[in-house]
Amino acid sequence: MVQCFQAISGFPVTPMVRVPTNEPGIIGKALDAGAWGVICPMVNSAEEASAFVSACRYPPAGQRSNGPNRAADYAETQPYQAFANDEVLALPMIETSAAVEALESILDVPGVDGVYVGPTDLAFSLGLPPVFDTDNPVLLSIYRRIVEETRKRGRFAAIHTMDPAYAARMLDIGFGLVTVGGDAVFIARGARATVDALKGAIG
Repeated sequence: MVQCFQAISGFPVTPMVRVPTNEPGIIGKALDAGAWGVICPMVNSAEEASAFVSACRYPPAGQRSNGPNRAADYAETQPYQAFANDEVLALPMIETSAAVEALESILDVPGVDGVYVGPTDLAFSLGLPPVFDTDNPVLLSIYRRIVEETRKRGRFAAIHTMDPAYAARMLDIGFGLVTVGGDAVFIARGARATVDALKGAIG
């Protein structure tokens, strides 16, 4: 993770991390290393969202432990701790039917900046095939509801996609952030394209 942060530090991008679980030590470690946003999986209730936000915020807004280590380098005219609570994004993932049912209460938790949709787990929890970039009307309806509820509160919705065209569709319906693919996907696509090109060249 730190190596990724180092690699992107010369570019105008925001380092964000999807942690493996809603656990304060893991969340704090990602933030101390320099994450400006944390995406947390399997947040299914307002109580779980509140615990997540608390792990992202210094007292009195939360219970984040002090020790920003690498993140302290972001400070210039004032200590990092003076502005971290206002700058760090806390994005719980909406990826289960329980989370959809609790959507409004999750969004009403102070400190939740938006939500990030995990499409395959959400589909799985609804008894649907766990696929990305779906045209299933049930899921598309949920996506639109998520966009609507976040907008009402001045927050934003994010979603993971696999195809640029589908990502553009999600932006069109109102998502404020889309992620497209991942490093393993990009490598596999490049390898397949190279092999296909070679096969075509040799007949």
